[in-house]
Amino acid sequence: MTVQLESLQIDIRPGSHAAAIDLGQSLLRRYWQQVYLAWWLPWLTLAVLLWLCLPAAYLGWGTLAIWWLRPLFDRLPVYILSREVFGERVTAWQALRAWPWQLGGWLRSLTWWRPIMLGRGLYAPIWMLEGAKGRFANQRRRALGARGAYGAASWFGLACVHFTLVLELALLAMLGLFMARPEEANPMLFMIKYFSDPATLALTGHICYVIADGLIGPVYASGCFTLYLRRRAELEGWDIELSLRRLAERRRRLATLGKSALAMLLCAALWALPQHDASAATCAPSKAQLELEKQRGPAHNASQAALRRDIDAVFQSDEFRQWDCQMTWAPKKRPEAKQDDEENWLVRFLTWLFKNRKPGEAKDEEQKIHDFSGAGAVKLGLIGVLVALFAWLLWRYRGPLGALVTQRRQRAAPPQQVLGMDIRPETLPEDVPASVNRLWQAGSRREALALLYRATVSKLAHDHALELHRGDTEGDILAASQAAHRNGALPQPAEAACAEVTGVWRNAAYAARWPDDAQLDHALAAWRLGLGGGGA
Repeated sequence: MTVQLESLQIDIRPGSHAAAIDLGQSLLRRYWQQVYLAWWLPWLTLAVLLWLCLPAAYLGWGTLAIWWLRPLFDRLPVYILSREVFGERVTAWQALRAWPWQLGGWLRSLTWWRPIMLGRGLYAPIWMLEGAKGRFANQRRRALGARGAYGAASWFGLACVHFTLVLELALLAMLGLFMARPEEANPMLFMIKYFSDPATLALTGHICYVIADGLIGPVYASGCFTLYLRRRAELEGWDIELSLRRLAERRRRLATLGKSALAMLLCAALWALPQHDASAATCAPSKAQLELEKQRGPAHNASQAALRRDIDAVFQSDEFRQWDCQMTWAPKKRPEAKQDDEENWLVRFLTWLFKNRKPGEAKDEEQKIHDFSGAGAVKLGLIGVLVALFAWLLWRYRGPLGALVTQRRQRAAPPQQVLGMDIRPETLPEDVPASVNRLWQAGSRREALALLYRATVSKLAHDHALELHRGDTEGDILAASQAAHRNGALPQPAEAACAEVTGVWRNAAYAARWPDDAQLDHALAAWRLGLGGGGA
């Protein structure tokens, strides 16, 4: 079970076991529709099938069979709640489609001691979500059940058993109350009188148990699941890690806030500086205005001078003014403009190309007139052909050139571990496919697929120089292999083998969808062709 603490939707903090179980009831109330719909569809279907297939006198054995299969139904609420608490929306139909893949080890769940194990709900996520088995599963059970956690789960299971019995008796009493005659209003007398028939008693007991346990079962599974989360949070220090992440996020927010405040202060300081009104500034008259005043000459009398002042005032208004005076920022020292007679290298080259003049040769006014000669056109055509040929060669051999540049570039040594797996070549067996087959035939399916995927990552990192990092995920490695194939640095069989093995490993490691023998043989064949040197 891969845990993404940043997506956790509930508050997991150290506390009592009773508080952890009560948290499960709050979680069940939030997602009760998906949980109860996913539970009741197979639960009611099994109950009806047993009622139709078994004789009336043997229906009690059908009720016992449903009770014996209860550990398999507990996995439906665990599947839904384990994804909802991390922000992944799961519907009842999705849970039912995934349910057959969650029944790995169902024979172990139906051994003689598992159904009567009152605290089995605490250990169900170990078998289902973590996929633990054997010695490792025993170690996980001892660690999670320590400090009274298994005792709390057992007492909670005993309480749920009593709730189920009380609810069954209440349903039987309700049947007796509604079916009794007015003079026999005592439901117990009605049950003693009319339920003496074994067939009737078996049918009513079957119906009452299916309803009662169908209501209490999800309550028990959800309470034990949150108790499992609380114990895992205590062992792995989830609260400490979440606190550190909150501190880091708060520090980033404070840094962002400080930058924003600094920017606001700077803007306020600039705003507080003395403002200069461009319209009030006195600008020097333009050259056109000075030329116009020279042409007008002096005024002959006072009336003409007054008339000119009135005309100038009218033309100074915004409606008639043909120029605008503005104040702008300008550098203190302006770069000197280049002289007109200075020519850059491109002008000199084109002049030489079309005028048959050597660069640096003296030029006069007649030489500045462009004359497109035939020799210049031939030169330009040849240069264009050479440039196009050079560009085509670069495009044609882009793969080998890119690989050559990549090989010459200094790169860091491949990491020793990726995804927690040791990818050093010396840790791999000499014949990887044969070792995978031996482990698979011996029943160690997870170890076999882990060896195959570890060998794949090692071959990509060491034999094909794929740049990987210690914290890369399966998706990162697959994307890196696809990018290397597009760039011509990774052959297509190697990229196909990586995709095939990654798909098999993902389905098995995270969804418990194990491949069959044919799928494994196909993955091994792709590995031999792409990463194993092409041997059979």
